[in-house]
Amino acid sequence: MTKYFGDKFYDDLMNLCKNLSMPLDMGEPELVFMKEWSKPVYKEFTGKDYYDYYASAGIKSPRKMGDSNVGYSRNFNDDSISIVVEIPYIYDKKIDYTRWTKKTRRKHDN
Repeated sequence: MTKYFGDKFYDDLMNLCKNLSMPLDMGEPELVFMKEWSKPVYKEFTGKDYYDYYASAGIKSPRKMGDSNVGYSRNFNDDSISIVVEIPYIYDKKIDYTRWTKKTRRKHDN
C-alpha cells in the first residue's frame, strides 16, 4: 500500500464497514485518473484533475467546472486531504468473489 495520511485509519475504516455489514466495491475506480491508495480507497480528485486529464487526452477546450471540497480547501492548506471509499450501487453476493477468471469484463458483457 502506498503510504499516505490515511494509512493509520485504513484498518479501522475497513473494520467499521465490516461491522456495519457495508459491502465495498473492490473493482476498478469510476474514473481512469483516480489514484488508488488501497482497495477500495482512492485519493479524492479535484476539478483540476478532471481538467488536466481531459486536456492531456487531447480535448482542446475541456469544459470548466467547479471544484471538490478538497480542491477548494487546498486554496487555504496544501496538505488538505480527503478520501473516497467505493461502495457498490447494487449489491450481490457475487461481488465478494475475487478470484481471477479467464474472461475479461468486455468478454463477459458480450
